[in-house]
Order: sequence, then C-alpha cells, then structure tokens
Amino acid sequence: MDVSDSSPSLAHNPVYCLGCQERVPAERTVLQFRTGFYKGQIPIGSCDRCTPEHAILAQLWNSLKTGHFY
Repeated sequence: MDVSDSSPSLAHNPVYCLGCQERVPAERTVLQFRTGFYKGQIPIGSCDRCTPEHAILAQLWNSLKTGHFY
C-alpha cells in the first residue's frame, strides 16, 4: 500500500477523509493515499480527528509508524 506522499500536487489539495466523509485541508490529514481518488480528482485519506476515532484507520496509521503490519 502506498501512502503519505509529500509531492506538491498532494500536499496542497483538499483530501476526502474516509472517516468523516468530508473534504479537509491537506494540512489536517494524517494519512493521504497516492492511489484512490474521490470523484476522480480529490485524494483519499484520513484527517487528524478521524484517524484515532476509527479503528481501521488507527490500525493502519500505527502499522505505518511502527512497521508492524497485522
């Protein structure tokens, strides 16, 4: 899985959060996927508020931080 890209095209676009299902500023995202887009143009990810609240997003984030995948 390819996540978290710092390229300028992803860093400044709004991101569709999988948790709250809203478009959020890129600065508020914890996870931002390089593959998968909402309506073809908006990157999919997870905002800082939703990541800890949704078990699957928190598990993915913890796996990425620690390098231990379940």
